[in-house]
Amino acid sequence: QAIYTFLISESFEDSIRKAIYIGGDSDTVACINGSIAEAYYGIPDDIVEQIYKKLDDRLTQVTKQFVRRYIENRNH
Repeated sequence: QAIYTFLISESFEDSIRKAIYIGGDSDTVACINGSIAEAYYGIPDDIVEQIYKKLDDRLTQVTKQFVRRYIENRNH
């Protein structure tokens, strides 16, 4: 289900929405789908901004450190 909904998607958000709407164990399907969609589409800046607004300072720092270390530098 996760791969199927990614394959029929048109964007990162569309992919996750389809994964949730398909039913079943939607949180697991959406997590798997989101990982694939992020690798293919990237995460739109507006969604990233919304996520950071919901995190406290400590989680924001940890998340940004993780992104710098493993996402931004994954080709190095």
